[in-house]
Amino acid sequence: MWADYKPEDFGQGTMIERFGTLTGIRGVKPGLHMEFLPHLTQTMYMKNPYPDSAGFEDISLVPWDNGVIGLDYKYIVATNLTLDVTTFPDYGQIEVDPEQINLSQYEMWLSERRPFFTEGASIFGFPYFSLVYTRRIGKRLDDGTEVPIYGGGKFTGKVGGTEIGVLEALTGQASYTDWYGQDQTEPSYIYSILRLTQDVLERSKIGVIATSRDRVQGPYEADHVVGADADLHFGDHWGIFGSYARTLYTDTAGTPDSMMRRGGDMAAINIHRDGLLSYSADVTYTDSLADVNAAGIMSDPGWIGTSFDVEYQTSWNDKWLRFLSTGIYPHVSRRLEDTLWSYSVFARGSVTLANNWTVWGDGSAGYRYVWQEDRQRLSSSAGAGFASNSAKRFYGGVNFNYRDQYVYSNYIPQYYGHVVSANPNFGLRIAKNLLVTGYASFRRVLYEDWRPDTLIYPDVMWTAGEGIRYTATRRLSFRLNAQQNTDAERYSQQLLMTWEIAPLSYLYLASSLDLEGDPETTNPFYVNASEFNVYGKIVYLFRI
Repeated sequence: MWADYKPEDFGQGTMIERFGTLTGIRGVKPGLHMEFLPHLTQTMYMKNPYPDSAGFEDISLVPWDNGVIGLDYKYIVATNLTLDVTTFPDYGQIEVDPEQINLSQYEMWLSERRPFFTEGASIFGFPYFSLVYTRRIGKRLDDGTEVPIYGGGKFTGKVGGTEIGVLEALTGQASYTDWYGQDQTEPSYIYSILRLTQDVLERSKIGVIATSRDRVQGPYEADHVVGADADLHFGDHWGIFGSYARTLYTDTAGTPDSMMRRGGDMAAINIHRDGLLSYSADVTYTDSLADVNAAGIMSDPGWIGTSFDVEYQTSWNDKWLRFLSTGIYPHVSRRLEDTLWSYSVFARGSVTLANNWTVWGDGSAGYRYVWQEDRQRLSSSAGAGFASNSAKRFYGGVNFNYRDQYVYSNYIPQYYGHVVSANPNFGLRIAKNLLVTGYASFRRVLYEDWRPDTLIYPDVMWTAGEGIRYTATRRLSFRLNAQQNTDAERYSQQLLMTWEIAPLSYLYLASSLDLEGDPETTNPFYVNASEFNVYGKIVYLFRI
């Protein structure tokens, strides 16, 4: 009850002098700070092994054999220390990755969306090099098969000035068909990641990191990365940070592959000054044998480079002009096996206007070494766009880009040309409980003399996605997504219903339909049903 509370005080506001005193509470115990989140997932799918056939004539119906029972466990060890454990995790309710078209020879980076890996992800960051890329764990293989995750554990938090991050995960074996039509088997692996940082001085940190991917079945092999970094600050504006890492490879079979992958070094150092006018200088180096792609991501090792960046930022309380940011970034680099250097300068600027509209532009120019032709080329890029704040009823934006690059098809170099693109996106909040969103990416490939390439690529390649989110009640919501990729002739639709059956406990019901066609055909809309899924999942939270 509230001591000193009087009925006439009702509706008189929440000023401190009107606060009462809570009395009469006895026998309250803090509990064990544990959460158990068991989940049951059931999937029924119909798969068409012959995408050229129309309808559902040749469909393999496999009902009720994909059930999964798993458990997520969380234990608050201390105020700033958390232990997370998962077994047979299922992420069927997570939104699919947006469709993208890749015209380069490099792997595309995909953002992490799975809750087990996103919580506390910043602890595992390492400056300059992406040594931890959790999308490797339970990754999607060439033919779309997902590697199963049997279980994982994560221990994160901070004790005093020491920040701790430990992650372990076990994946299962998976069979798939590679890009060349060959049957392959992805082995079972154990992933291990350790990250420690220590506060030193007043605003500085030092840290170490170690990652490992160990093969469970067959001949033992393992990929390791060890590294150290320091982020030091002096005075109010100056700072210096550096990082070093080395990759190691172990193969008990002593195969020639182990000799090729004996490991390499990576290092970077940066000196910077912060303020309205800020500038920094850095030097980076990666050995050609520095392969971190077992647990991290590095598209092209074997470089040495340096850059000097100058940025200016300021803000006003003006009615129309709120914020200005601009910068120029010269860069010099060279592949270790090449004899010629690449020189470039990049500049950008952005202005935030009234009502949180932002307009930006950027561009680059320079002589870039093209290893496919063993010579330097004059290359350039340019971009411009605008966007509005998502707090509005209608928000969105568009950006336009142009760049010179070597164009690839299925990771095979074609020619040096130009790629132009337009990328609009929008969100429309029709009502408080109804939101419609969409995005698109239109690309056109041109030869070096600016003639459109209509031989290898269609006139315009595009990907797009649309979404509808409807909150029927406080506990019941619906999500409908659709995606299109005309280059791969792949189309999909997903419908998800989420019902909160108890606090933080949910029932998910979903369906998905995938359509596919032959990318060699001239009509990207000549597609047939390839897979249909019905998905159900129940998650119930127990707290102790």
